[in-house]
Amino acid sequence: MVLMNIEENIKKMSEQVEKMQQDALRLEGSIKMLMALKEGGLKEVDLPDVKNEESEESEENEEKVMEVK
Repeated sequence: MVLMNIEENIKKMSEQVEKMQQDALRLEGSIKMLMALKEGGLKEVDLPDVKNEESEESEENEEKVMEVK
């Protein structure tokens, strides 16, 4: 027979619900921000290429570490 700890399940489910609520609020905030940008007349936003910047920073940090050695 399999036993289920009710208190643990309540705690886990409550944590999952709280995480979902936080995610929903974050998404709602993102939607409001995008709607405000749209109302301001923007249709597109240029975003930096994060992958290239991260790799460049990583390479710079590696070079600094090599210089210290």
